[in-house]
Amino acid sequence: MNLTQAKSKGISYQTAWRMWKRGELKATQLPTGTVIVNVQKTKVGTLK
Repeated sequence: MNLTQAKSKGISYQTAWRMWKRGELKATQLPTGTVIVNVQKTKVGTLK
């Protein structure tokens, strides 16, 4: 998922960008500048 897709999860692009800059999101930046967020799928009710 890239940062522009964060809106579908209820987070604005700007908020996702700030979270990434602070190190709160596990993400990588491509040479083109695109930030790809690593999303982990978990089962409902499971804490990890």
